[in-house]
Amino acid sequence: MIIDSIKDIKDLENTLEKEVKEAEDRAQRLVRDSRLEAEKEAKTILDRARAQAQEKIERKSQEAEDLATKKLKEGELEFEKFRSLSKDQLDQAVDFVLERIVI
Repeated sequence: MIIDSIKDIKDLENTLEKEVKEAEDRAQRLVRDSRLEAEKEAKTILDRARAQAQEKIERKSQEAEDLATKKLKEGELEFEKFRSLSKDQLDQAVDFVLERIVI
């Protein structure tokens, strides 16, 4: 009877050791799987952020190009206005500017 009890205790110890080992293995798998999932999620987030940043860069670049083109056209129009001034009008403009600078 005592031998049977000792044997039962030994079997129970073996069973418990096996269950502890299985639990440790499951915990390690869960940690590994969680880490892989977190890395995958982080990569997805980074890829999305990069794409959004690239879109913003492209949009702002296009806005800058549009503004530069607009300013260039405005400058060309102003230049054409000055080119179309008569010599008399140009002399008057120069005199006006000189008066403002001197005064």
